[in-house]
Formats: sequence, C-alpha cells, structure tokens
Amino acid sequence: MSRSRDAVIAVTATIFFGVFSRVTVRIPYMVWGYFDESFFISFVWWLLYAGSLYVAIREYMENVDSYFKVILQAGLFGGAAALIKTAADVLTE
Repeated sequence: MSRSRDAVIAVTATIFFGVFSRVTVRIPYMVWGYFDESFFISFVWWLLYAGSLYVAIREYMENVDSYFKVILQAGLFGGAAALIKTAADVLTE
C-alpha cells in the first residue's frame, strides 16, 4: 500500500474510534478515582484501540510468525497506553 492510503486508513480508524467511544461512553476522558462503568468501558476501548494499532504496525513492519506472542505484547502495550491516557486525563482535569 502507498503511504497516503496507509495514512487515510489510520486517520479513518482514529476518527471511528473517537466517534464510537464518544457514543458509548459519552465522556471524552477518564476520571481517576471515579470508577464507574464509563471509566471501565473507556479504559477497555483505549486498551483495544492501542492494542489493535500495535498489531497493525507489527503486521505492517514485519511478517509475524507467532500471533500468540504479538497478541500478548499488544495487550501489554494497550494496557500501558490506556494507563498513560488515564494519567494524562487526570493531569489535565
């Protein structure tokens, strides 16, 4: 694929995630210390979003032999990204 097409796919996925997250959670940020269903849903969406981006980048950059290892790494990366997003939301709140 060309770089422009890759960029369009990444931007489209990000916009779709933003709209989907806004519709399902109704708040654009995660509030630390206020653990309700919105916080957990938002955290899971960020984990899945960052994890899927990790898998897409790994697939694009190299031929993946062990998807079990990549999915485990994606879960760790997604969890770390969701925690960083939570920390950023707490600092800006």
